[in-house]
Amino acid sequence: MKENIIEIDGSYGSGGGQVIRTALALSILTGKGFYIKNIRAKRKNPGLAPQHLTCVNTAAQICNAKVKGNLLGSKELFFLPKNIEFRNMEINIGTAGSISLLLQALMPSFVNIKRDIELHITGGTDVKMAPSIDYINNVLLKLLSKLGYKASLEIVKRGFYPRGGGKIIFKAEPMSLIKYEFTRRGMCKSVCGISIASKELKKRQVSERQAKKVKATLREKLREFEKIPIEIKLSYVESLNSGSSITLWCETDYSIIGADSIGERNKSSEEVAQEAALSLIKDIDKKAVVDVYASDQLLPYIALTYGCLKTSVISEHTRTNAFIIERFLPVKFKINDKEAIIKVTKK
Repeated sequence: MKENIIEIDGSYGSGGGQVIRTALALSILTGKGFYIKNIRAKRKNPGLAPQHLTCVNTAAQICNAKVKGNLLGSKELFFLPKNIEFRNMEINIGTAGSISLLLQALMPSFVNIKRDIELHITGGTDVKMAPSIDYINNVLLKLLSKLGYKASLEIVKRGFYPRGGGKIIFKAEPMSLIKYEFTRRGMCKSVCGISIASKELKKRQVSERQAKKVKATLREKLREFEKIPIEIKLSYVESLNSGSSITLWCETDYSIIGADSIGERNKSSEEVAQEAALSLIKDIDKKAVVDVYASDQLLPYIALTYGCLKTSVISEHTRTNAFIIERFLPVKFKINDKEAIIKVTKK
């Protein structure tokens, strides 16, 4: 390989799709090419799945990249960006592949746009093993706004597994990132949420049951919630197949802590709700400033601003993401496992 091509072993760390998504985003951002082998080596079905292939091909369009290995099931990928051209795009994942994960592969590169851009994306809005689209909208984008990231998201239609068909409109405008240290949480001021279910589940009151269980679990498990408002919006939506999700976020003085859970076959509404509630409680109980999932997703942005964050636990996903970012940017992540604090310094 040429010296200007970054070589990455896709089996490193968590060994999943995050390696590809982060590499694509930072390749567009820096203009550096990369070669990945052993793609998704630690997954049940290794290699590029439809969702990852859409990420690759969309990123390639943005930067007119030279690409080899962009085939379903491919375990190797060569990606060399050329002329970067941000433009409005229509993107169809073609399956219930996560729209949220596709955005992860694109959003960091938008910090350099010179004009407003708009993406119309079709795929899964609420699917397993990915943040819900409500999490992106109400947690990640709000956290990023503290760094000066300027974007908005409109949910046009919901898409659940297996048919997908969800649609969103993502808009970004020229921005200039600033340093923000996610190290102070302050008091929890309120908990908000969205309990979503497809219309055919209305008779079973899925949305109501999810919301009711969340409130009961929060009040029972953490006294901090006894006096603060908990407001869960209920919604039944049109979709190609049945499904549900619940997304929660706790507004604090200086940050936002989120959690979500996706409904699935043989999983009761109450189990879905309790999963989200306990996840939120865990992060709050451990004095996190940002939740464990946000800590992973925020890394490229705090790397660009030499920031820092405090979470509840340093996940394998976060370590893997830090490793990939260090390959592209002149930064070093200093990770304090005991305090669950990540600081970024110049390399």
